[in-house]
Amino acid sequence: MRLKRGFNIVENEYDHFEDTMTLLEFLNNIRRDEQIPSRLTVKGLDTLLLNSCDQEEMGMFIGELLRDGQSKGLIRTSTVVQFIVNGKITKDIHTKIKV
Repeated sequence: MRLKRGFNIVENEYDHFEDTMTLLEFLNNIRRDEQIPSRLTVKGLDTLLLNSCDQEEMGMFIGELLRDGQSKGLIRTSTVVQFIVNGKITKDIHTKIKV
């Protein structure tokens, strides 16, 4: 499997990228209108979702921020982001992370 351009949720670090940041750093960079590196590893998505009172609402909020970053050109179309999660990714009707 090869990482695709855009956002990839993976169980283990698939590719070693020089740039690594936490999910909160990543989202704060988007909110501050800072350019996102073209190859980036982001950690902490699973922790944020797991500890959220409303996981669905948090997921929608993160999705909105990502779309906003793309529309502002902060996340280029050639950017590859790997979100590393601790758990097993399963897919049925919805993609789920089992911890």
